[in-house]
Amino acid sequence: NMSLCRFALGKALQGQKKHVEAVKEFAEVINKELKDAHAYFRRAWSHKAIRLYHEAASDFETAKALKPNDPNFSIIYKKVQNVEYVALDSEPDLMEKFPTLLEKI
Repeated sequence: NMSLCRFALGKALQGQKKHVEAVKEFAEVINKELKDAHAYFRRAWSHKAIRLYHEAASDFETAKALKPNDPNFSIIYKKVQNVEYVALDSEPDLMEKFPTLLEKI
């Protein structure tokens, strides 16, 4: 099975800290097996390693959605460290204007 071989290669590349190459291998697995939670989860770790935090979070969430009852796909975001910024999206109808606390000059 080519997907299994690519998955194994991706894991080996992660072990060698070749995360850009690993991302490509896991992406190929995902292209063939759209519901492979393990490939999303592994790709997420490589995205995190190369500081693609948005992509990592997206892959972590996809893996968790594909296997919601599997504790192996649980991420505790409170323990995520060394992040330069966090962007939280909200629905447009939930947007509220916050009054400024500074006087206008």
